[in-house]
Amino acid sequence: MAIRERTPEVQRSPLLRELPRLHWKFVIGAPVIVALAGAAYIYAGLGLCGFCDYSPSHRPTGVPPGAVWAGGPDGGSYILCRVDSARDVNPCAVWNDFNGKVVERGDYRLLREKRAATVDELRFTWADRGGWIGLEHNKVLDNVDLKHPR
Repeated sequence: MAIRERTPEVQRSPLLRELPRLHWKFVIGAPVIVALAGAAYIYAGLGLCGFCDYSPSHRPTGVPPGAVWAGGPDGGSYILCRVDSARDVNPCAVWNDFNGKVVERGDYRLLREKRAATVDELRFTWADRGGWIGLEHNKVLDNVDLKHPR
């Protein structure tokens, strides 16, 4: 039986010597990067960032220049309301932000206060296209022509 000669150990390259240290940097660094990227995505996606502008890049045909877009990352609506103090209502119209078609029109009053909103209060945040229009400061305009289950 022949005795095998031992071959000299192959010299390791500097990269192979550093591999265990690089491995730990990757194992620790990659999840941190993924977590930070995920947090940024959620932050922007939930509309928590004040600098995020989700409004459409163009105004569809049929939406008047005075209509204001309100919504979030999942879409929105163009809304136009005025104050009719003689009838104590806000005549409003809501347009689809994609095709410009009217999706809702009618007379509205503030939901809890049963009065028309003032010009200063007409700062839109959303429209559910089911009879409610959200305003700043947690106020809601309610379509007086529609009956909502409450």
